[in-house]
Amino acid sequence: MYRSGVPRAVATAAAALGLALVLALPGCEELVVEALPVTDIEIQPDPIELLELEEQAVSAVVLGPQGQVLGGRDLTWSVDDASMVRLEGSTLVGLRVGQTTLRAAVDGVEGTVPVTVRQGPTIQFGEADARLSGFAGDPSPAELVVGIMNSGNGSLAGLTTRLSGGDGTAAPSWLEASVSGTEAPAELTVRALLEDLPAGIYEAEVFVESPVAPNSPARLPVHLEVAVPPPVIGLSPASLAFTSSAGSREPASQDVSVTNEGGGELDGLRVEVVYTQGRSGWLSADLGAMNAPTVVELEASARDLSEGVYRAVVRVSAPNASPASAEIEVTFNVSRED
Repeated sequence: MYRSGVPRAVATAAAALGLALVLALPGCEELVVEALPVTDIEIQPDPIELLELEEQAVSAVVLGPQGQVLGGRDLTWSVDDASMVRLEGSTLVGLRVGQTTLRAAVDGVEGTVPVTVRQGPTIQFGEADARLSGFAGDPSPAELVVGIMNSGNGSLAGLTTRLSGGDGTAAPSWLEASVSGTEAPAELTVRALLEDLPAGIYEAEVFVESPVAPNSPARLPVHLEVAVPPPVIGLSPASLAFTSSAGSREPASQDVSVTNEGGGELDGLRVEVVYTQGRSGWLSADLGAMNAPTVVELEASARDLSEGVYRAVVRVSAPNASPASAEIEVTFNVSRED
C-alpha cells in the first residue's frame, strides 16, 4: 500500500516494471516497491511453422509469480540452428527444411517454442530440357511449350524469365522465352528464330525466377538443331495445254523446267503420267536428267483420239524432296478431224 501524498501513478508504474523503488516525501513514511521476479516467458505464435524464405514475426510476454505481465525487460532471442532459421530482430526467416527451437531469455528464465520449416514454393519444369529443330532460313520460328509447376508448398508467384548463352554468355538473339502468367501452374514458351541462322547446333539457357522460390532461378537448357532445308521441286510452268485435230500423227511438244527451290541437291528425279479425263496413252513425259536443274519434255499425240477434251497430271518426284512430288496439269484440246 502507499501512504497519502505518494503519487499513485509512480507506484503503479514501478510495480508493473518490477522495479525496486524507495520514495521518501516530507511527512510520509518510506514506500518500498519490491521488484517482481520473472517466472515465465510465453512466446507467440506457439508452435511456429513457416516455409523456406517466408518471414514470421514473433513476440513474447514476460510473466511474474501470479501471472502478471511484466514490462521493461530486454529479452535475448536465439535459435538452436541458425542454418535453418535466421533471426532478424524479432522476425524469423525460414532458410531450409527441418525443425529447431526458438528461445527468449531474461533474468535467467527462458521460454521456448518449436519451429518447423517446410519446403517452400519450388519451380519445376515439365521437361528436362527444351529441344528444338528447324531449317535454316525458315521464316517461322521453332517453338516448344514447357509446363511450369510448383512442386513445393505455398504459392509460386512472381514468375519471370531471362536468357543466357549456353556457356554463360549474353542472351542469344535467336532465342525468345515468355511465361503465360506470373503464378504457377503456367506455361513457358520457348521460340528459336531460324530466319537468320545457318545450319548448325546451338545451345542456350532459359532461367525462370521467383522471389519466393528457394530454387530460383531454375535453369532449363535449350538445344537447337538447324538443318539445311530439303530440296523443293519447282516446276515452270505448272500447267499447260495442247491443241490438235483428231487423228493427227504430228505430236505437239512442250518443255517444263525443273528447278530446286529449296536447299541441298535435288536428284533421283522421276516422272509419272496419271490420266484424269478421257482416254489414256496420248501423253509421254521424259526427263532430260535425273537431277535439277533439268526439263521434262512433254509430247501429246491425237492419232488415236476423237474430238474432245483430255486431261492428265504429270507427277515429278524425288526421294529427298519435301514435299516428295509436284504436279504439272496438262490439258489436250482435240478438235474435229480436218
